[in-house]
Amino acid sequence: KFAACFEHGWQVRNFLLSIPKGLACDVLVWAYGVKLDDGTVKVCCDLDEGSLVNKADYREDRNAMEVMARDGEGNGTLYSTRDIAAGEQILVNYMDFSFEEAWEMIGL
Repeated sequence: KFAACFEHGWQVRNFLLSIPKGLACDVLVWAYGVKLDDGTVKVCCDLDEGSLVNKADYREDRNAMEVMARDGEGNGTLYSTRDIAAGEQILVNYMDFSFEEAWEMIGL
């Protein structure tokens, strides 16, 4: 698993400026906030197969669920919630693991 996780807004901005513009836009879309058990807040982005998982608009539309590890590295385990047909998108509800307030809390 590869994820980029940041505790400060300036770190996110520097990372985005260091990669090609087109990729930076994708990375920003793929990013999500997390709040760890110790209260630490981070913004993370999957840089592996996790970036291929798409957003279910409603919890009942998901066919997978990601359970985030509280290790601060953006690691999680993806579980199917039902059989997924060949060619079907893998859909999760980001609200199962995302902490939306993280963006503002780290200065973005």
